[in-house]
Amino acid sequence: MSRPENPLPRRPLRRALVVVIGLLAGAAGAAPASAAPKPVPCTTSGAHHDCQWRVPGNGTTGGAPVLASNGTRVGYLHQGKNWVLCQRTGRRDKDGSYFNNVWGYTTADNGKKGWVNALWAHGGDNDGAFSGTPQCSASYGSPPGATSTPAPPNKPAPAPTNPAPPATPAPTGGGPAQVPCSSIGKGRHSCNWRVAGNGKSGGTPVLNGAGKRIGYLHQGSNWILCQRTGREESLGGSKNNVWGYTTADNGKKGWANALWARGGANDGGFSGTPQCGAKYGAPPSTGATTAPAPPKAQAPSADSCAHTREGQTATLSYSYYETRQHVILPGNVAQAPATKNDAKPSHHAFGTITVGADACKSPKGWRLGKTVNVREHAKGLYPDSSGKATIIGSGAARGWGLGIIGFNNGSFDVQYTACHETGGGWPIVEAIVTFPLKGLPYKAALAKFGLGKLIPEPGIECENVGTARVTLSADRNGKLVARSQDLTFGETLKRTLDDPHKPGDYHEQTKSPENPKVRVTG
Repeated sequence: MSRPENPLPRRPLRRALVVVIGLLAGAAGAAPASAAPKPVPCTTSGAHHDCQWRVPGNGTTGGAPVLASNGTRVGYLHQGKNWVLCQRTGRRDKDGSYFNNVWGYTTADNGKKGWVNALWAHGGDNDGAFSGTPQCSASYGSPPGATSTPAPPNKPAPAPTNPAPPATPAPTGGGPAQVPCSSIGKGRHSCNWRVAGNGKSGGTPVLNGAGKRIGYLHQGSNWILCQRTGREESLGGSKNNVWGYTTADNGKKGWANALWARGGANDGGFSGTPQCGAKYGAPPSTGATTAPAPPKAQAPSADSCAHTREGQTATLSYSYYETRQHVILPGNVAQAPATKNDAKPSHHAFGTITVGADACKSPKGWRLGKTVNVREHAKGLYPDSSGKATIIGSGAARGWGLGIIGFNNGSFDVQYTACHETGGGWPIVEAIVTFPLKGLPYKAALAKFGLGKLIPEPGIECENVGTARVTLSADRNGKLVARSQDLTFGETLKRTLDDPHKPGDYHEQTKSPENPKVRVTG
């Protein structure tokens, strides 16, 4: 049994500056009983094998489920094109009368690796595998419900690891507990420092021998070379007279007191760290404790976000306007032809563009966030892996698709594309506007867009029948705003058919692109 295509949109194939989108149409015929199941159609791109996935979802909150070997869901694949690396037989999953036991190893949209069943892909028969995709080795583990796991290849025994250095013995004679440090080579001993700061405007103070602060150590891991007793620093009930010789974050060399390190008792030294002797001079010996300066508050930048408004979506619905008229020629040639409607003028939706964006409140006010996700869906046109146009769907939307030209500073242009079978009688007869959009780097090629990037299949003709700009922004309350300007380039399709009952009279059918309707949620 061949699984029919899902009538919902599939993810577009992006090529250069254009995205033409739509659905695959039709269903493959049932395979003979003796034939192997028809595979899911996939195309090879390097080590990846790209297949189309039919389950609606954005890959974050829904889509084709990706499972771990134990059957636990670890994420989703968004609807449309996604890849698998290899395949293997496992548990048979079912969806109504359809079933499949072939699993592909992939990476979910959240970055987690796992297995996805071919049941959720476009095309293929029950238990059909992924076309052109190799079998998975044991290194990928097994999919849910696999009957057995292939034995892994023999691996050489790992090289022996260097033994850990012996722990520094506790000081004898009941000495104070030391600050825990570890040797990192080149005579350095890494310890953890607790004072907050970035090492530039704050952190653990580094002093010269005279007790003057010359820099800071950032919070976290920093190294010292050796230690020596000097002036005792104190903070509350804690105190320490042991200093480590180090290099501040600004590159200047000096001394940092063990008081500011994590761990250790009062007057506890740095574990495993040698004495400095006279090589580096002496640490501060007199004077009051040098308290660490608090880190300076950084002034927010003009682009920083104090607040965000997330999860907003703008949906733009695209359609064209159709008229059908009967043109009646008068008996007197001096009179104008009369017309009457064969049918009531109608509007036909053929696609949507969905924009997901966040709003950011900066010191200058609300603005569009830096992350914008665009999902396209058209009912009548789909490009294959080579970029060739395939007309799909049925009814009024058949052959109509959408394209996106560029994306710059929150705006992009949407092209309407109409394709038809050769001889279908839909010539371009009227150019409404032919000047290019202002300020766009690709304006010289605007009229050729689509025809230059989309390669029609034999017997198919495609035309650019309209272009309109979409601008995204945020209002003063942080709500997403999507505006579509009027069509700045457009054409009307016209077809005429002779009246079989009265020579000279004819029927005229026209299709003209319209500006989209916009709806914002979230």
